Amino acid sequence: MSIHYLMHTEINTDAWDKCIAGSFNGTLYAHSWYLDLICERWDALVEDQYKSVMPLIIKRHWGQEIIDLPVFAHELGIFSKEPIHAAKTQNFIDTIPDRFRYYRILLNKYNPHEPENINVRMHKKFELDLIKPYHKLAGDFKPVLRTRLNITMARKYNLVKGLSTNDLIGFITDRGIRVEKAVSRQNFLLLRMIIAGLIRHKSGELFGIYNDHNQLTSVALLSWFMNRLYLQFQVTATDQVQDFPHLFLIDRLLEKYAETNSTLSFEYPAELLNPDLFTDFAASESHLVEITCNKLPFYFKLLPSP
Repeated sequence: MSIHYLMHTEINTDAWDKCIAGSFNGTLYAHSWYLDLICERWDALVEDQYKSVMPLIIKRHWGQEIIDLPVFAHELGIFSKEPIHAAKTQNFIDTIPDRFRYYRILLNKYNPHEPENINVRMHKKFELDLIKPYHKLAGDFKPVLRTRLNITMARKYNLVKGLSTNDLIGFITDRGIRVEKAVSRQNFLLLRMIIAGLIRHKSGELFGIYNDHNQLTSVALLSWFMNRLYLQFQVTATDQVQDFPHLFLIDRLLEKYAETNSTLSFEYPAELLNPDLFTDFAASESHLVEITCNKLPFYFKLLPSP
């Protein structure tokens, strides 16, 4: 096994994308065109002739080049055509060039890792298999969720697909909905670019929930790759939360994609205030490993985190 560090200009994107498409753990987030959208620059670690790959998101922090987590790509790590063992994960990490004195990487759930003098943080991940008919999926919902969905349905909310980016941005700004700074920065430029890219590559769509007064109450960005669906982003009008349109939106998506060989990943929990939300839908819980290494001089450690 030979692992090489490649700068962005050295990466063969055709070979890269073939590796991602052929990987047992491939994801939308690791495609070259998607990485080009979400970050200014990404380099990579590549095993042999693109047998396994690992994207590295490059940022600058107070004049220092670092490897950090991107926005709108909730897990990256190593992607391979073969099962990955802990030793391979460690070999990739050990190949990160020493000049990167700070890195933060969120591995995907198929990257086993045994920490070796590296700070580790665990993240929860929730997924729901959609192979069952909808009535069986709904039968697994917790009673409190079924009660809330009945409230929404009684008030005649309905799902609409194919919303535009301007519909979403206008909804956020006109209704004064708070979102992460990384999302709202530069007039939602990154969000606009991602939605445009997903639509261009036929890999995503915006869905909305309207009430009986034809008012938009909740919007979600759903994307897909092969047999995986990703609930990437969701916002809800604060004055409508008591009617649970955000829950109803997820429920309608489950009905739409039920009885498909798909798995839905809940990727954007920040807006969804109920910590039990995902288990209310009977989603299964797993864990992701975030690894961090900080060898910057002490005065950099006193500065705000990247």
